[in-house]
Amino acid sequence: MAQAEIYAVCGDPILHSLSPEIFNAAFASAGLESAYTRVAAGSAEEALELARAIGVRGLNVTSPFKESMAELMDETDEVASAMGAVNTVRITERGVHGYNTDATGVATLLERGHVDPRGKHFVILGAGGAARSAAYALKNLEAEVTVVNRTRSRGERMAESLGVGFAPLEEAGKHLAKAFAAFACLPQGVGFEDEKALGRVKFIIDANYHGSPFADFARKHGIRYADGREWLLGQARASFRIFTGMEPSADAMRRAVELGAAKNRDTRFLVLTGMMGTGKSAVARALAEPLGMEAIDTDSMVEAEAGKPIPRIFEEDGECQFRELEARAVDASFTKPRRVIALGGGALTNEDLARLVRSKGTVVWLWASPPTCADRAGDGTRPLLEGKDAGEEAARILSERRMSYARASDMVISTEGHGPDETAGKIADEMRKSRRG
Repeated sequence: MAQAEIYAVCGDPILHSLSPEIFNAAFASAGLESAYTRVAAGSAEEALELARAIGVRGLNVTSPFKESMAELMDETDEVASAMGAVNTVRITERGVHGYNTDATGVATLLERGHVDPRGKHFVILGAGGAARSAAYALKNLEAEVTVVNRTRSRGERMAESLGVGFAPLEEAGKHLAKAFAAFACLPQGVGFEDEKALGRVKFIIDANYHGSPFADFARKHGIRYADGREWLLGQARASFRIFTGMEPSADAMRRAVELGAAKNRDTRFLVLTGMMGTGKSAVARALAEPLGMEAIDTDSMVEAEAGKPIPRIFEEDGECQFRELEARAVDASFTKPRRVIALGGGALTNEDLARLVRSKGTVVWLWASPPTCADRAGDGTRPLLEGKDAGEEAARILSERRMSYARASDMVISTEGHGPDETAGKIADEMRKSRRG
């Protein structure tokens, strides 16, 4: 069997992304034990740095990082170079290699919708990475393309670089009046103000698939509508081939999208996992009040049940006894809803606990480098580091637990150089934007 690897998607926000459901279903169908999660970061640079730190081998990129990610690559393929945007990154010992499979996703979406774009007029709303992909694909499919963007200079640069037309926002109406379809490539949750003009098109194709105002608009006006799921599936299959060299199961990926889009977001529990010293307890306390939840620390629960601190439990009763107490504490954490639960660093190595945690709520993997973990945890309260080179031992422990964290987590976020309040703020923002909080 092929070696288990970690893959991820990055963007801002990112917790709403269906990519983990899609790729994990494809991995399972292909018999691969690899894991796919989300990387939360404030920039493409931060996302790539975190991905490399945790050992990600393949990274998908979504808004608003596609263009800035392209500037960080050692090499890009022909399509990514032409579009100036990267949505797929392979990370190897030789460097980072950028690709763009979004154009493939556009062609797949049109094909599934039985639309022949040749000679038809498409108006693209926006000038970001998704808009570039749509314009590039449509031009190659012999469609007539006009880009509409609020910021004139940005829109003109994009249109000129791709050889398509441009119109400022105030002239959008006359182009939409003769358009077959509008490609909505605006940021998550942003609509289009000129509803009268938009109502003239026959088809609205949306880059977003979660919380988009274009869906409601199309339904209200009886306009044919396609959200970003087919676009996502088309580019995801191409990314899977780049990552693994294998052909994914289209059926497995489509079922995952349909189930993921329909699934109610569980807001009962937010679980923080990660190595000792990543700040789980402090972040849980910082998160509890703004989310209206209760902070729970399973290590504290273990100490309360045993009547002694964890180092003494290890010394007097052994690690096996500690793990039994930990399992009971984790199970008890889920008896009352609306809790932020800080897990002990080794809790997810117990597969039964890992399954329980994954089934209960949103799991966030807090990351810090082994030296940072060792430095923060070097207060004599961490028995697994005692009597050893703390940095080397932290690195060894992390190598054993890395896949457990990746398989369980909905999202990973770095606490390296970030205080508990800053980290908590980022997590709370992701929860709010993804409707999980």
